[in-house]
Amino acid sequence: MAKIYFTNYGLELARAKIFNSLQLNEQLNIFDVFELSSGDYLPKSKMNDGKYSVYGGGGFTNATHNEYNVEKKTLGIGRVGARCGCCFIIEPRSWVTDNALFISKLKREYDYSFLMHYLNHLDLNKFANQSAQPVISQRGIAKCIIPDISIDEQRKIALTLDAIENGKEFDDIYDLSSVLKVEKNLSVLQEELTLQQTYLQQLRQSILQEAVQGKLTQQNPTDEPANKLLERIKAEKQKLIKEGKLKKEKELSTITEDEMPFELPKGWVWCRLENIAIVGTGATPLTTNKEYYEGNIPWITSSATGSLFVTEAEKNISEKALKETNCKVYPKGTLIVAMYGQGKTRGQITELLIEAATNQACAAIELKIKDENHKNYIKYFFQKIYLEIRELAEGGAQPNLNLQKIKDTLIPLPPLSEQHRIVAKVQQLLQMLNQLEQQVQQSQTQAQQLLQAVLKEAFSSKAKVYGENELVTMAAEE
Repeated sequence: MAKIYFTNYGLELARAKIFNSLQLNEQLNIFDVFELSSGDYLPKSKMNDGKYSVYGGGGFTNATHNEYNVEKKTLGIGRVGARCGCCFIIEPRSWVTDNALFISKLKREYDYSFLMHYLNHLDLNKFANQSAQPVISQRGIAKCIIPDISIDEQRKIALTLDAIENGKEFDDIYDLSSVLKVEKNLSVLQEELTLQQTYLQQLRQSILQEAVQGKLTQQNPTDEPANKLLERIKAEKQKLIKEGKLKKEKELSTITEDEMPFELPKGWVWCRLENIAIVGTGATPLTTNKEYYEGNIPWITSSATGSLFVTEAEKNISEKALKETNCKVYPKGTLIVAMYGQGKTRGQITELLIEAATNQACAAIELKIKDENHKNYIKYFFQKIYLEIRELAEGGAQPNLNLQKIKDTLIPLPPLSEQHRIVAKVQQLLQMLNQLEQQVQQSQTQAQQLLQAVLKEAFSSKAKVYGENELVTMAAEE
């Protein structure tokens, strides 16, 4: 199948049906049809805003220059980069960089738009060298052949394909309506499924939002207030400090009304994460010291937060590493929040199902109340504020959350009995939501498989014309 550069599946299907159905008497070598030249080097530092468009390896670059090196309309071919091999029309008086080739001379009468569609159907990218930076060479495409058909037929094909590419009406002389209708229906279905998935994600956030605001369950006035729970945790911490098992913590800043994002139900209380947990981190033993990594102590990094639970570690460290670095082994049930990292990992939370040490990019949260529902409530809260906590990160290419920001996270703490009810309700609703998401994902997969089957048949068929019912049957069998 040809490489699809612009994800216009309808256009690809139309090209395949037309070109595979051509009755060819003769074909010409690509260099019997035209000559190619390379564009000229033009770094951004030398590019001056002007009235002339600049074309590169992927077509128009959205940049302009005050000079041009191509005077007449022609056809460009991406020479370097991810889109190398894609073909595009170059408008008169443009600058073509050395990331592209262009037709400098036509040896026979050919329509540029026809050539663009045919060569994109042919997929010149398959002739690129297979390196980290793909490159098309004239030698690489020297064996390509082009249909030898009349200029009138070329223009008819070009007019039809141009119209399909631009979403305009066209004279269906090539009987394309049925195949385009199948593609359109599948595209509409995929768009609807994507929209449904977005709605489900929004619903997930709404469930978590309602949960931490006390709106998901009915309050019970006989529950022990959450401030009593805080008092017990504080007393337990003071005991550990006296016994030398815990360092004395600095006084936490008072929570002001301006900090409180919403009003809590009666019996709830605002607290900081450090009020209910011991929050620490880890370290990275010197990587050049092999002895540090010749042990059996699991050691995890912030990338582990990409899943809900940690059941194994990619690396292990030794007892020597524990003694000589700031690493610490955290018990099962510890919650881990990623503080550093690019992409979606930063701010995510996971739970250790094994004893493990961490690196310095992880905040390790040891809750003082050993209660499964309490732990799950805190996990749900962090899932709810995931995007908000990411915004607290600072830095350039590698934004990070410092440990104090994690410790200062504001928690709407319900009575412990209420936490039990909230967790049960959230689990029930999320289970239903997960089932719906699975159904949507399965439908998306089936729609994509159906579309790929239609594309595959269109690219492999030779001069056969399919009706809509045949296409649907064929795709379903795939």
